[in-house]
Amino acid sequence: MTPFFRRIRHKLANDNQFLKYSRYAIGEIILVVIGILIALQINNWNEERQLKKSVDVYLNRLVEDLNNDIENLFYQKSSHQFRYHCMQQLLKYAGLPENEMVSITPDPYKGQISDWEKPIPEDIDPQFLKIAFDHTSRLPKAVLVTSTIDELKNSGLFSYINDEKVIDGINEYYSIFENNLGESEDDNILLFRNNWTNILAANGYNSYGLTDYRVIIEWLKRDPRGEAALRNLISNAEWRYLSSQMQIEKANELKIIIDAYLVSN
Repeated sequence: MTPFFRRIRHKLANDNQFLKYSRYAIGEIILVVIGILIALQINNWNEERQLKKSVDVYLNRLVEDLNNDIENLFYQKSSHQFRYHCMQQLLKYAGLPENEMVSITPDPYKGQISDWEKPIPEDIDPQFLKIAFDHTSRLPKAVLVTSTIDELKNSGLFSYINDEKVIDGINEYYSIFENNLGESEDDNILLFRNNWTNILAANGYNSYGLTDYRVIIEWLKRDPRGEAALRNLISNAEWRYLSSQMQIEKANELKIIIDAYLVSN
């Protein structure tokens, strides 16, 4: 067998075929490598396109979530706006000065916000008085829709958003909410509410059992602890009103940023 291969090698060497075959083989190898590289590049391009498409789907869903957030936040804003004016009016009924806070103009209140759809009465109205006291303890909770942003981050696709403005806008939106209207703020309003209701109970006033709420106005005139507790609730209602308004503005700004990104890509 060995002499056979030696004869072939000798013939190739004599005919100078080895160099030709080598060049041919190298050329074939180069073509194969180029083909592999092109295939890899196409595959990477397809993957990038698919990732971009997935990110765009999430961002479109996020815009829908923001629209739902705005609706919920508007309800929060209006509810705390009504609470604010109700409690300020209670101070006025008791002959006490109103909190000197940022002016919050009363809006026409609809049924889903309160049971009172008329202007807030300057004189004591028994029906309004009951509603006003009820709203001192009503604590509507602001909640954002987070399913899409959670999925986007958990999937790892958040890092594929190639626009710092979008990334910063998203992070800022949820961070501001957590700081202003998140769980810690919910704890604060519960603390203020419980302080108010405990003081009422300590003085023998159970708002659910009262038939004439004017007795609480008379009590409020002479009880500085009750006045202080009510003022804390008013300040908190103002804070939540202003925070809800700011969050709505941030939601609208983020929608514009995301829409511009989707159009440009």
